Amino acid sequence: LVGYMAPIPPEDAEALIKQGYDPAFDRIGVDGIEYFLNNELAGKRGSQLREVDVAGATIRQLEQVDPVPGQNVRLTIDVELQKAAEDALRNELTLLNSTYKKVVSQQGVIVAMNPQNGQILAMVSYPGYDNSKFARNIDVNYYEQVVSDPLKPLINNAIRSLYPPGSTWKLITASGALQENVISPNSVLDDPGRLVVENKYAPNDPAASQTFVCWKRDGHGLINMIGAIANSCNVYFYQVGGGNPDVPKVTLREGGLGIEDLFRYATAYGIGTELGVELPSENRGRMPDRTWKRVLYGENWSTGDTYNAALGQGYVNVTPLQLVSMAATVANGGTLYQPTIIDSFLDPEGKVVQPFTPHVLRNVNIDNLTGTLKLLLVEDMIMKGPDSLDCICESDSPYYNGVRCNPATYRNTVDLSVNQDGSDIRDYQVFIPQNYTFNAQMCTPLRFNDKYRPAFVSGSNIDIVRQGMRAAVTVGTATKANLPYVEVAGKTGTAQYCDNIANGLGLCKFGSWPAHAWFIAFAPYKNPEIVIAGFIYNGVEGSTWALPMVRQTLEAYYRLKNARAGIAPPPAADSIPLPATPVPTSTPTGG
Repeated sequence: LVGYMAPIPPEDAEALIKQGYDPAFDRIGVDGIEYFLNNELAGKRGSQLREVDVAGATIRQLEQVDPVPGQNVRLTIDVELQKAAEDALRNELTLLNSTYKKVVSQQGVIVAMNPQNGQILAMVSYPGYDNSKFARNIDVNYYEQVVSDPLKPLINNAIRSLYPPGSTWKLITASGALQENVISPNSVLDDPGRLVVENKYAPNDPAASQTFVCWKRDGHGLINMIGAIANSCNVYFYQVGGGNPDVPKVTLREGGLGIEDLFRYATAYGIGTELGVELPSENRGRMPDRTWKRVLYGENWSTGDTYNAALGQGYVNVTPLQLVSMAATVANGGTLYQPTIIDSFLDPEGKVVQPFTPHVLRNVNIDNLTGTLKLLLVEDMIMKGPDSLDCICESDSPYYNGVRCNPATYRNTVDLSVNQDGSDIRDYQVFIPQNYTFNAQMCTPLRFNDKYRPAFVSGSNIDIVRQGMRAAVTVGTATKANLPYVEVAGKTGTAQYCDNIANGLGLCKFGSWPAHAWFIAFAPYKNPEIVIAGFIYNGVEGSTWALPMVRQTLEAYYRLKNARAGIAPPPAADSIPLPATPVPTSTPTGG
């Protein structure tokens, strides 16, 4: 997270000398915030130009450039909460491995965020490394140890690594399905435990069909949207995601949400784009579609692909940071903020010279669309192609247009009407994160689509998703996250996967795939002030292994909050009775 300093490498020397660095004496940031804000933290050297005699004595001073001291930066990270989150993650991994009496996992992530402004309160990527070993002179032996470690502790998995999100993704599918009127919130679908898809070329051959199962083998029966979120019903979300020809069209839209609309809503929540956190090498994540699969694999998209994508499986991959940002957007009612670890910049005397200002990346809530819209850079690229800001502002691009390259004043237009007939033309702008590097390689007609319509969700539909998350904690798959002193909402996720590591270990077995563990939660339910995402690589099951460490981090947050306010600590969660009330089959009124 913080990174470390190191001598200037030879390959960077020429460029840095032009910036005033001296490779013989100066050190630069190599990773983390030290790298990202290297110029701001370093300041600038001063210089003197003097005329001297043969003995080296100064005759006169010709020129002097005063040094510019570097700024200090105050981070948003709560050190005590960071420690509590790391302890919770370490302890959960220890318990997981001891329970199975073997090494099941040695990797995990916890990210905590303020959903009202995007400030990151804790970011733990385990295993990490001890940057104090690099404080002055790099410990060569230690460096070689971490570089050769197969767990790659130098990589911040919270922002750089991609994982299938599993059932936590159902929040995006639910948002799209409700907004596109795929299904009404009160309508129920049957979950008998499986959904069988016939092969259209051999409809009478059962052996050619494909079966998609629910985690609950005997199914959930008749269930509505809130119940499906609360109980994480796979078969329900298969149907709303990809359709079911056996369900009347009056109940379920033919074809379900479909991959095109799922792509739109995933993009609206920030999947497939850099969110702009002030750390290097942030991964964009991946939301696939028909074109992506055809180009990469030379294959057509199938209904099964849509079913998998609707559940955050298959080709869908995200970073933990993207997942916590998505959850924060749902929690706060529909505003996607730029995640940030910078609270303020300070001068050498400790005076704030640049306070933190929240930056809105995207308006997701359609009820909040007043004035100029905020859309994402990737949406601008999809709609405008060579006319997008990402193309015209890259000096190496053939589309370069310096006149329009001020991100603060850049404007474009989008048609929000369903029929794309020019009846609802709106101005929009995109926010450019600090140190963003424009990428001319994105200037390709592959994504250019002037009929693309950005997705928005109504406040009432976002609230239904929130109600489902609250029901998950009170009566669903996340009851172990229930706390007596604050209303918690959450969503479990168990994401099957098969990467190179699992395949090499022989874990990828059809019908018994290995799985990652996820849990996302926010609190308080009615006015959220913290969102937490927890992830354990190969963690078996979300509610069993990811949930407890998120709950412990949440408990630590309130314990610290009370202590700082001089209030008695909240009670422990161990004695909380778990409610046994059935999940409602109709949409509750109110929050």
